[in-house]
Amino acid sequence: MTDTIKTDSGRMPYFPMFVDLSEKKVLIVGSGTLAKRRVRVMKEFTRHLYLLAPEVNPELLQMEKNSELTILRKHYEREDLYGMDVVIAATSSAAVNRDIYISCRTLGILVNVASTKEMCDFFFPSIVKGSGVVAGISSSGTDKRATREAVAAVKNVLDPDSGSVAPVMARAPVTAAKSAAASGNEGAMEGSVK
Repeated sequence: MTDTIKTDSGRMPYFPMFVDLSEKKVLIVGSGTLAKRRVRVMKEFTRHLYLLAPEVNPELLQMEKNSELTILRKHYEREDLYGMDVVIAATSSAAVNRDIYISCRTLGILVNVASTKEMCDFFFPSIVKGSGVVAGISSSGTDKRATREAVAAVKNVLDPDSGSVAPVMARAPVTAAKSAAASGNEGAMEGSVK
């Protein structure tokens, strides 16, 4: 039997799963700061991004003009969830966010209530991306400082000179493999970034 990984709080951490969302329908409800942050991330990963809000700001309107999302200009109703694969509740109303959470759980839709950790089937990791490689880093919502430090460390390993990940992404796996082989520990790459 293997040891169970636990966070400092004693519970199991979230599993770092990479999912193809390119053809999944993702709905973000709300248009405030949290919603905009989620839109900025999700537009990179799905072709079917929807934002539901009665009013939106110029940045979101520009994204719609650029065909990066579809804006549904209305107030939330439960029926808006039908047919969605992933829903992110980011409204200023705790009651609306709770209704979205309960409805999504009933419908079997993955849900994230941006302001309430206990109402999340998943968390948004910090993302390091470039040249076809995506790294997601999370402390399972328990330690933002540790996550920031890990992101900086991963960026530094990928490109210590410029802070940009793109130029070294192609050689990073080869370099890591050579380093592991030289140390006689070919399995060192597996699970080495935590």
